[in-house]
Amino acid sequence: AHDYLLSTAISRGYYADALAILEQDLKSNPNDKNLLSKQLLVYELLGNKNGIRRTLGRLYELYPSDSDILAKYNALAFE
Repeated sequence: AHDYLLSTAISRGYYADALAILEQDLKSNPNDKNLLSKQLLVYELLGNKNGIRRTLGRLYELYPSDSDILAKYNALAFE
């Protein structure tokens, strides 16, 4: 049910609700790649540059060998 609520909030554009769910989840599991990736997606949809930088930096710190994260991190650094 939890994943359904999160996916529905994101798909329907309830980004504030999605971020609230994600922040609560990240308190109990702050290094979860899936949750951080969803948080990054929501920040990208919102256009929140600070949130994107913070989340992408955390993802890169935890998973530096992931090619998708590395590409996004390099693109952000190049900006």
